[in-house]
Amino acid sequence: MTPSWARHLPSSSSSTNTVDVPNKAASAAAGVDDKKNFVSYGGVGGYGGLGATGPFLGGGGAGGVYPIGGGAGGLGGPGGGLGLGGLGGAGGLGGLGGFGGGAGGGGGLGGGAGGVLSADVFSRYCRLRGYNSIYVCGTDEYGTATETKATEENCSPREICDKYHAIHKEVYEWFDIGFDHFGRTSSPQQTEVCQAIFQKLMENNWLSENTMQQLYCDTCKRFLADRLVEGVCPTQGCDVSFYSSGTNENWTLMKTISVTEYLNYETGKFSKSKGVGVFGNDAKDTGIPSEVWRFYLLMNRPEVSDTLFTWADLQSKLTELSNNLGNFILRVLSYIAKPPGSGYGSIIPDAPNAESHLLTKTLAEKVSKHVDQYLEAMEKVKLKQGLKIAMSLSSEGNLYLQESEFWDLYKKDRASCSIVMKTAAGLVYLLAALLEPFMPSLSVEVLKQLNVPPEMQLSLCHEKGDIDRAGKPWDILPAGHKIGKPEPLFKQLKDEEIEFFREKFAGSQADRIVKEEAKAKKIVEQKIVEQLKTTKISDAATEISVTRLDIRVGLIKKVQKHPDADSLYVEEIDVGEDATRTVVSGLVKYISLEDMQNRKVCVLCNLKPASMRGIKSQAMVLAASNNDHTKVELVDPPESAQVGERVTFPGFSGNPDKVLNPKKKVWETVQTDLQSNAELVACYKGVPFTTSAGVCKVSTISEGAIR
Repeated sequence: MTPSWARHLPSSSSSTNTVDVPNKAASAAAGVDDKKNFVSYGGVGGYGGLGATGPFLGGGGAGGVYPIGGGAGGLGGPGGGLGLGGLGGAGGLGGLGGFGGGAGGGGGLGGGAGGVLSADVFSRYCRLRGYNSIYVCGTDEYGTATETKATEENCSPREICDKYHAIHKEVYEWFDIGFDHFGRTSSPQQTEVCQAIFQKLMENNWLSENTMQQLYCDTCKRFLADRLVEGVCPTQGCDVSFYSSGTNENWTLMKTISVTEYLNYETGKFSKSKGVGVFGNDAKDTGIPSEVWRFYLLMNRPEVSDTLFTWADLQSKLTELSNNLGNFILRVLSYIAKPPGSGYGSIIPDAPNAESHLLTKTLAEKVSKHVDQYLEAMEKVKLKQGLKIAMSLSSEGNLYLQESEFWDLYKKDRASCSIVMKTAAGLVYLLAALLEPFMPSLSVEVLKQLNVPPEMQLSLCHEKGDIDRAGKPWDILPAGHKIGKPEPLFKQLKDEEIEFFREKFAGSQADRIVKEEAKAKKIVEQKIVEQLKTTKISDAATEISVTRLDIRVGLIKKVQKHPDADSLYVEEIDVGEDATRTVVSGLVKYISLEDMQNRKVCVLCNLKPASMRGIKSQAMVLAASNNDHTKVELVDPPESAQVGERVTFPGFSGNPDKVLNPKKKVWETVQTDLQSNAELVACYKGVPFTTSAGVCKVSTISEGAIR
């Protein structure tokens, strides 16, 4: 029988029972499946919490344990934190976290700044410092989410995992993420490690086998995960101890955790369900180089508070990058590349007595100070500060060139000009090293223009002595070295390009409404024409039709959970009246709170107000659902639709009732003909929900009932 506190969500006709089954927590930890359930062992096999879905969505949690010495980083959590292992602890390998992968598709760039990208920057820095470190990451392939996604795409869990592992890997490679190992939680190695820990716990008598009651669906022939059950767990509040590993192994404990706040998008939040924002694969498709994305995300890294992604800011940051760093490098190398008589024929000049050149000596002192500050910031995982310090070095280089008036020195004071050029070229070489963790592809290109092999990159390790030369930048590159061909490093983004990207990524990721708008409108118009050919205008004048519904474009101004009902939201919605309307909606299980905020919706405004758990609801938000009601999506008006305007249906005319009479069953009758079509357009009898800005749509549910 179904307990009074629970109801099975996938199908109203399903029966749900509680069944006594052995407690398989121990065997689940060892990677053993039970009754076709997909079990997670992320906390045991050397990782922190399990990953969120998609690349760049969420960073690492607090890292777990790893048998080769360093604390491994967390496997992503929704908060965007980054787990960092102890560097070289007890002779072991330092672990780096930052994990975003699951079987859920591409994630937003917001989490990338806090997770995978941040860990990549720090791991690259560690390599330059000569630390014994390793960056381990992978895709999380166990759990209910994997099984659910496989069901949605009509394939096996293994197929869905193979698909998204390949997608994540491709995006990461384009983004210059330099994992030492990018694996999978389903790999034999992961299973072996997990089982070894399980066996060790068993040997130390930390595990026991018990019997517990678990919900079981007779129709589905499966045990139910908590997310598929509505109600309050009757056995909540179980203590879980994390202060001891229980294996008595001498593992290195977590020493540093670097976390971030959220990176939001334009006027709201990155939303995977609505596709609002730029996602990993989208960033690649823009044609904007990966190093520009990396620079922007790291300069905006939300280390102490939320930050905002805007296309205008991306354009501004790229301009800053080009005018500062790009300009400095191009000026230096282009001048050296000039033919003899006006330049140095691409040969680094000799610069004797450079330390006695006052302007150069002042620059050297600044460079040495900046490098010390850079190292201090990076050691504390203050990545944004480290990047800003490196960029300030470039600014000092530009100032040095201006104050030296090098363009006149070649003829007036050749010796001083040679000092300036050799010093500036050394600073370019140094910048290539300092910026390598942040923009590795850029660093490779700068080395190419310097005609320096990548393996000759400057080290930040004191033992090799490279970093000590920062105080004498004129000694970094040897006299007589021939540079390569100077070329501009960056291309500016035009205003029209920025506007195009802003419109393109403002709506559904699945369809990219703006990109396909012309095609979609043509299809819709054809549908309308076909419908009007078979629809008699007199049909619109019948007693019960859609014209009696007062459906308007609304804007959710505020939303919160109902104080007395876990499954209900309470929204304040602007529908074009003097005051907002209070609306209670049962959408908690389907749509996140953040995805409800500041969102335009279709609102049925002339239902009779009804009290729902003590709060009077004055309207209803319209949404589409799939056949078994396991997935629900809001009906979205066009972004430019006017708040308060009435949604119309071409071919149907008439005025809405002031208030629908419940006894007449108007809503119930009309609702049976409301559904999304194959093009995801919301329709009544095939005629689209229409506003002055276009038709209303849902994100992914086709042929779904709207209610």
